[in-house]
Amino acid sequence: MLLTDDKKTLFTCFFTDVEELAKWGIPEEMDTIELNFDNYSEIILDHPHDIEGLVINPFWKKSYIISEEWLSELRTMKEERLKS
Repeated sequence: MLLTDDKKTLFTCFFTDVEELAKWGIPEEMDTIELNFDNYSEIILDHPHDIEGLVINPFWKKSYIISEEWLSELRTMKEERLKS
């Protein structure tokens, strides 16, 4: 699922649990998969596309947007922490 903001910036969606996913209104028989941080960072950072970040729980009253730049910084921080 992809969303755009007022500036036509393209984002992919990330849901923290089944309840948040249900707010999207998908059919119950629709298949879903679970992805983790590494999966999302690879999708967004390692492949050419127009996606500029991700939105966590887009249908919640306080959704969070993580830009491509911030996602890259988070991945670098994780890699550095795992080296220690």
